[in-house]
Amino acid sequence: MGVSANKADQPMVSIDHSSHTDPKALTDQQVLAACEHLLKLGKDVELRTRGGSMVPTIFGGEIVILGPTINQSVRKGDIVFAKLKNQKWVLHRVHDATISPPKLRGDALLEFDEGVEEICGLYKGHKNPLLHRLRVGAFHVLRKLGKKAPSDGGT
Repeated sequence: MGVSANKADQPMVSIDHSSHTDPKALTDQQVLAACEHLLKLGKDVELRTRGGSMVPTIFGGEIVILGPTINQSVRKGDIVFAKLKNQKWVLHRVHDATISPPKLRGDALLEFDEGVEEICGLYKGHKNPLLHRLRVGAFHVLRKLGKKAPSDGGT
């Protein structure tokens, strides 16, 4: 875990939990709980994503920047870091913010998330937006060619 300064001179914590070979490494649950705690303290967090539930908006393996929700309201269309009642965390889009808890769903999913316990952070962007734009371009080209695009951090 490293600490760097972002543009607003607010400490940003960078967490990369992609290595599972070290037996002393933190578990995914520990890393995500730490992110939740840091966001509640008002810190921005960089987190490497997994899965394909937000493709093509966010691909697995990309590093995203999450900001705290302190003094911010969640609106339809926002992408949020949320904790579900089954102790699972998701980075999904808000589809209805007029109800409590808000209705969330991954862009690539058909079903809405059930059991949203808490909105912990707001998606602020990608750490490397150029790489992301290249991935999105490749995704659409492959889709037009009728080929399956990698969605989980693949090549």
